[in-house]
Amino acid sequence: MSTLKQQKQYFNQLDGKKCACPYCHTHFVWPPEQLCCPSCKRTIRPPVGYTTNTPENKEVLMKRIEREHEKKIRELGPRRAFKPNKNPMFFGIIIFIFVALGAGLVSQAQRANPPKGQPSREEMTIQDLQVLAQALNHYKIDVGNFPLANRDGGLTALVTVPQDAQNWNGPYISGLHTDGWGRPYFYELVDDVPRLLSIGEDKRIDTEDDLEVDVIAVGPHPDFKPFDAETNNRKIPTSRIRVNIAN
Repeated sequence: MSTLKQQKQYFNQLDGKKCACPYCHTHFVWPPEQLCCPSCKRTIRPPVGYTTNTPENKEVLMKRIEREHEKKIRELGPRRAFKPNKNPMFFGIIIFIFVALGAGLVSQAQRANPPKGQPSREEMTIQDLQVLAQALNHYKIDVGNFPLANRDGGLTALVTVPQDAQNWNGPYISGLHTDGWGRPYFYELVDDVPRLLSIGEDKRIDTEDDLEVDVIAVGPHPDFKPFDAETNNRKIPTSRIRVNIAN
């Protein structure tokens, strides 16, 4: 018979036997409650291999753990459930953040890859420059000169009548629009020679990405007819660009 088996048989025989506390020498019946001396309350080390994990003891232990758990819950108080309806602003901020992020990602994707069938930013800008160039030529035919930036307001003279303008018969376009990157078109008149361009994506003038047209070379629209003051006949209007007045 093995030594461990002999020890178990011997330890089981201790149950119900009288023992003495090694500290105060008080006699008691083995096993004491919670393995503590009934007199000095010191924990008595059981013999090696002794155990009290009987089914009855396990049930008592589980009940004690449950009672301690319930006591701890009562001390902490009831859990406060998170109620979204009491925090609408929090969820509103979260939704706004996600919407803003999504809009930014969509905008970047559209800039990088414009939808099929739609013109690119460069193509849209060149189209607008062609229309503006024609409108400037129509303005010159009626008024006698290209608009001045300091006196006539530059390109705004194509939409609103400048002060002291003779024979102005506009608007020559339906409205001024920004270029493909959301910036106004650049216009100046130097020695009666107009210069019309878009500064491009880099926001700087006189760089490689500028888009410029020769206003004089573009000329007027083939169907354009000057205004006849005697018959009060209006000219055939030029092509229109998107209506949005640029500051």
